[in-house]
Amino acid sequence: MYVWASNLAENKSSELVGDWTNPEDKLELGSDGEAKESTGTFKTWYTMNGKLFFEDDQYYWDYEYMVVDDLLFLAPYDENNVLMEEECTGYVRGLNGESESYYNDRINEAEANGIIPNWCDY
Repeated sequence: MYVWASNLAENKSSELVGDWTNPEDKLELGSDGEAKESTGTFKTWYTMNGKLFFEDDQYYWDYEYMVVDDLLFLAPYDENNVLMEEECTGYVRGLNGESESYYNDRINEAEANGIIPNWCDY
């Protein structure tokens, strides 16, 4: 049982746990693997092989992700495992990202500092 719990814990990156927001979306990632998203699409989350996965009862989605400071960048993979850089989305840790002006200021600052991932066609 300990080995199973240990392996499960390794698949939940602690840097991702918490609330992530942008003006259009709120993503809540629980330490227990529970995921809540404002559209209600996802139920659970985990990381594996450097990717972030979201699941519901019938399907899963996989994303490239990077956390830099208080920002989370996500870009989905399509059904052929091709990264869709043009669909990259940024989130701010906490609820401040819900404010469009705060979010835009933070993303502009990240862009000016060169911390947006090269695979994110932002």
